[in-house]
Amino acid sequence: MNKDIENESVLEKLAEMHPIRQAAYASIVQFVVLAFMFGAMALINLIASTT
Repeated sequence: MNKDIENESVLEKLAEMHPIRQAAYASIVQFVVLAFMFGAMALINLIASTT
């Protein structure tokens, strides 16, 4: 129950944040996801090339 309250406060802070700061955080998250996808594809390629 306490986690739900904390999550709501995080979402409220995100909604009240300056739009440029929101875009900056979104860009950072996007870069992390893209890097993870690149790493996953490289790992799959490595596994597939050894078999």
